[in-house]
Amino acid sequence: LLFERFLNPGRKSMPDIDIDFCKDGRARVIDYVAAKYGRQAVTQIMTLGTMKARMAIKDVARAYEWTPEDAQALANLVPEDPGGKHTIPVCLGKKALKGSDYDPSDQMVARYKADDRTRQVLDTAMALENLGRSLGVHACGVIIAPGPVHDYVPVCAVKGKPATQYDMVQVEICGLLKMDFLV
Repeated sequence: LLFERFLNPGRKSMPDIDIDFCKDGRARVIDYVAAKYGRQAVTQIMTLGTMKARMAIKDVARAYEWTPEDAQALANLVPEDPGGKHTIPVCLGKKALKGSDYDPSDQMVARYKADDRTRQVLDTAMALENLGRSLGVHACGVIIAPGPVHDYVPVCAVKGKPATQYDMVQVEICGLLKMDFLV
């Protein structure tokens, strides 16, 4: 791995190095890097899955002992949105969605105003929305540290694999080299 071509004295942050590998060989490359630089100096990066609006509503409704059907019906008032822009405050008209002509969910606003149970669930879900819900391992991100990774950032096991407890942005702030072994 030719690190020198990525290093630039004028650069303020560590380089983000992306290298493409065949999916069948990616594991071998990670094993090679771990053997070359030391198993404790190489680890993958943790990702944190956050609660989006629909999941927050369903989780909170379940905690308040709603039936799964009632919880799903309320969650369905949030539009399908893989990007997560349609938050509960947006759906209730409490916050505008920039650059969009999306209007608040009239049905959700009506239920929020008329039903104390719905208001309780949505208020609690708003407080939990975007909080961490699950740990994962970055699909491609690998850290190579000058020594044991745990000397620089906290490390944990995610699905049986060692990973940083910091995400890729926080790892970079700590000055560690982040490699993306892409497939």
